[in-house]
Amino acid sequence: MRLKNFGDYGDPYGTIESPEFVRLLKQHDPQAWEHLDETYHTQISSVIISTLIAAGLPLEMEDDIKAWVWSRARKEIVGFEFSARGSVFKWLCNIHKERIAIYADVEASAYLELLRQQDNGAWSRLINLYQDYLLHIGRSRLAAWGFSLDHAHDLLQDTWVTARQKIGNLQVDSA
Repeated sequence: MRLKNFGDYGDPYGTIESPEFVRLLKQHDPQAWEHLDETYHTQISSVIISTLIAAGLPLEMEDDIKAWVWSRARKEIVGFEFSARGSVFKWLCNIHKERIAIYADVEASAYLELLRQQDNGAWSRLINLYQDYLLHIGRSRLAAWGFSLDHAHDLLQDTWVTARQKIGNLQVDSA
């Protein structure tokens, strides 16, 4: 499949993978950013999905990761240095890896920071990882106390609500 070039639309600047196009991006040209998104939208989605699968993360995170990639790209384009054909695409692909690495490592301080920011993807990941474990503990405690096991889900929900409230008070250790 051949990628569309900016020049295919009659633009004198040439291809997306050119210093001229990068200059337009750095000038925050809305048409250039729109064209970049249209051109690489499917490829970026495919790369993100592949990385999510490899990291064992839910595919539902793809839209959030992609939105974060485009937001971050717009902020960081000023420091981008064009070097070769494929450079812009490689740069966009590398942006998502950092975010996915954070989501994959629930023990990292960067993950705790996402929780503190009430990031729904981070909370969903944490809940999915520990829900069965906590349900088992909750059921065993309820049984030991003589309560109905039907309350285990309510207990778990209360636990997550409390955790979300308290996590904002935790200090992130940078070590």
